[in-house]
Amino acid sequence: MHRNADRDSPAAKSDAESLKLYLAPGAVPLVVDQRPVLFLEASQQLHALDGSAAHIVAWLADGISLSALRRQLAGALSDEAIDALLTGWSEQGVIAAEPGLSFPAPVPPHAIQRYLPRGDDLVEIHFPDDPWGQTFAAPYAHLAAGLTPSLIAQDRVALCRIGTLSFISASPRGMLVPSANTGPGLRAALVSRALEGDTFIALHAACLLAGDEAIMLTGAPGAGKSTLAVTAAATCPALSVASDDIVLFDPRTGLIAPLPLPVTIKRGSWERLAGIAPGLAASEPVLRGDGQWLRYLPLPGPVDTRWRKVSAIVDLHRGSASGNELAANSATACLGKLLAEGFAQSGRCSAKAMAALAAMVEHASTLRLHYTEAEQGARQLETLVGR
Repeated sequence: MHRNADRDSPAAKSDAESLKLYLAPGAVPLVVDQRPVLFLEASQQLHALDGSAAHIVAWLADGISLSALRRQLAGALSDEAIDALLTGWSEQGVIAAEPGLSFPAPVPPHAIQRYLPRGDDLVEIHFPDDPWGQTFAAPYAHLAAGLTPSLIAQDRVALCRIGTLSFISASPRGMLVPSANTGPGLRAALVSRALEGDTFIALHAACLLAGDEAIMLTGAPGAGKSTLAVTAAATCPALSVASDDIVLFDPRTGLIAPLPLPVTIKRGSWERLAGIAPGLAASEPVLRGDGQWLRYLPLPGPVDTRWRKVSAIVDLHRGSASGNELAANSATACLGKLLAEGFAQSGRCSAKAMAALAAMVEHASTLRLHYTEAEQGARQLETLVGR
């Protein structure tokens, strides 16, 4: 049987022996019609279990180390098939993983540390200080390497390599992902941690800062939020990009704060942005699960993540027959889009939060931008400064 050198290295074997796997909270084994099934609370689905899957679920129910599970399955499945099963079940919420006592400490003595602002507190991120860890830390270079005096780190996400897999330590359950998907997996874990709690609503939008106010960019996938935000920040001195994907809304105040994750640039924009984002070419290409090739780009410089009033909400339409035009958009259409793509931890928007979101939209300029080239769109966005 083919063996993988990374998987069989002494360090990988030691880590695999110490990493403990369990059934995740919300994964419930049942017997229905005298057959084993697994209920997943997150998806509200029942899954029938064949003989091998039933044995694995039983081992997970008792807790088993990664290396012991590999030994149990060695005669039945290849290493590649075991990896695919483990990472697939981890993604579906079947497996929870956590380090044992001998596992490398979640905060190794020579870790690269970054702090992600999350509204009123911070998420602490740890990368191994080796070439592998430095590769994944590079897109987060814009984040502070030390604590901010006014904010406290309330959560932590740590990254570790285990042979051909990556372990992302984040409560309530750690995640196992293929090494090739470490970047998207880490980003997904950070988004999940950022959205914990029921205080804020996460809005799917890019965020440009204009002084003490914010401009939000919404749009369907492919509308160019990331490319336009980076272009506007690079060509318009009065604008800076603070987030390309998620904005946190506080219903108590009606203000928003950006979630300053690295900018996600799809392959179609790599050449277009090469001249204004020189660090993009050095970023490692990543194939995301949906088949999109990406590069992650640090935000330019430290990001001001203070809570802000929204001055404008611009819905993007790229390649439209309307040409290059910035026109009024109805507040109702704007609110509907934000609500459809927003996320609350409870899974719903309360009446009080809805009223606050409607008031935020009502007090902002709601606009629709039709454009073909990012440079044209950026010039239109610049006209919003100081309105």
